[in-house]
Amino acid sequence: MRKTKLPLDKLDLIYFEEIAPVLHGNLDSTAGEWSGFDQDWLEHEISRRSGKITIWKTPWLNKMRMYWVTRTTINDWQKLRQMLLERIE
Repeated sequence: MRKTKLPLDKLDLIYFEEIAPVLHGNLDSTAGEWSGFDQDWLEHEISRRSGKITIWKTPWLNKMRMYWVTRTTINDWQKLRQMLLERIE
């Protein structure tokens, strides 16, 4: 992620709006993928889902969605984000 040179707010947006919604279901499945994800598949899924959810624009529904798709990964994201911040400083 550091190599992208994207600002942290953009990385946050990518995590919340693109990555977490696609991958969160994997953590709920006992048969989920644990060895990594095919980059082509991931890009396809992100592209396929892009812009399809309009109901989530309602603030309280969006807050519920954010909780649901990040509940299992938000702590790891925060740790990774902190490591990126420490390397920037």
